[in-house]
Amino acid sequence: MASMIYAHYRYAAVSGLLMGLAFLHPFFWWGGILGIALFLVSLSQGVRVRDAGVLGLIAGTLKMLIAFSGLWAVYPLDWLGDFNRTLQLFGIGIVWILASMIIGAAFGAFACVATWVRLHPYRYLLLGGALVLSEILGSILFSVVMYGPGGDINAHLSIGYLGYTLARHGVLGFFAIGTGVYTLSCVVLCLGLLLMEQIEKARMVAVPTYHSYRKPLLMIFVLLVTYFLPLHPSVDGGISVATIHTAFPNTLETTGEEKAARVGYLIDTFEASLQTESDVIVFPETIGGLRVFGGDANVFNFIKKHTASDVVVVDSDTVPNDMSMAIRARVYDTSTKRVHEVYKHYLVPNGEFLPYTVHALIYLFGGKEVASVLDERLAYAQADAVVSEADQAVPAVLFCSESLSPYAAAVAREKTMPLIVHPISHAWFDTPTFFWYQLDLMLRTQVRMTRTPLAVAANMGHPFAYDAFGNPVVGETVYETASTSVVVYEL
Repeated sequence: MASMIYAHYRYAAVSGLLMGLAFLHPFFWWGGILGIALFLVSLSQGVRVRDAGVLGLIAGTLKMLIAFSGLWAVYPLDWLGDFNRTLQLFGIGIVWILASMIIGAAFGAFACVATWVRLHPYRYLLLGGALVLSEILGSILFSVVMYGPGGDINAHLSIGYLGYTLARHGVLGFFAIGTGVYTLSCVVLCLGLLLMEQIEKARMVAVPTYHSYRKPLLMIFVLLVTYFLPLHPSVDGGISVATIHTAFPNTLETTGEEKAARVGYLIDTFEASLQTESDVIVFPETIGGLRVFGGDANVFNFIKKHTASDVVVVDSDTVPNDMSMAIRARVYDTSTKRVHEVYKHYLVPNGEFLPYTVHALIYLFGGKEVASVLDERLAYAQADAVVSEADQAVPAVLFCSESLSPYAAAVAREKTMPLIVHPISHAWFDTPTFFWYQLDLMLRTQVRMTRTPLAVAANMGHPFAYDAFGNPVVGETVYETASTSVVVYEL
């Protein structure tokens, strides 16, 4: 009996590792399907509901530990100055292990449901819904544990949703249209369940042979081949977008000379972007490239001086909000001479506000002064957006980190221009290779869900864009310095 239990634990551990690997590199996209199939194989072997919950906790925690691994690229946090790096590493580890276990517990709830309905005639539908609900539950639990001054109870965090593993699939990625990652997660579950049942049938043969496994092998072969098929040919929606990219690190202190140099770079780069005659120009998040002009009238005059065409410019900065700060985007429309403001709603725990649990842990380990520093530096809060004029050309603004939420695509409903702009800043990251891959999966899924093209303007990041079908679009670099560049896309 003990050996059987340990065998189930091994199944759970391997399935969790497979599901997690799917978020690290495009080569492992199949890990989501194979991992959930292996997990269901374990549950099909007489596992009790209570034991199923433990197995789900193990598999879900391991999956999330790997999915969150890209966030280790924030270490060390340069804005903490000389604060002990070992304690930084320990603190980051405690936070993300706790987060992984919380979300893993939600996967354990799915495992309990799976043991009840594994033989139900509608098990494909029931298990698909159970998986999606468990992923949403994990997001809610995460927001509860990471609740703080700049957060609320929500289901925004979608890192680790199995549906994203199909975002690059040439055929199955099509299911993201209209419903996004939720339907894709159902597809992963259904394929995993189908694969599991075929494997179980093959194992029931007295003397299993190659022919016994021909159905699951054929299924795997079809999945692999269709992965490389194009989802849809690229399309040009007729909007020209000039994205401004910067390489300004998030240093603890910036000297006056450095600030002046950045202003000079930004003005020259803005002028170069205006000369492209693009319909839209986008600055990275919180760069505040237009603040130097001292007023909206001066901004419009500068634009008029350097281009005869109407253009929409999206700039973002930070502004005081009661006792904290808010992140906003200002959309300048030269055709109406109006400015529309959009505020960031989803803030990052431990990045833009300090959760109460983390604050308590720091105090517990004697870091009262560190907690005070973090409270001061991570002092952002949510704010409401100003309603735009009906005749104003406004693209949807998806801020940095809001791409983590499958609900963030709802911003597309607020647009009057068929475009999503994504200003981001990853100045805190060192080399976030894994995170960039997950960001690609999330954005592809949201673009397909809304059927709206998207362009990224990044600080300390890579330029990229997608057409309305989620296909990557190659841009043209028309201006480049050591710290800035302009990339133009036809979307």
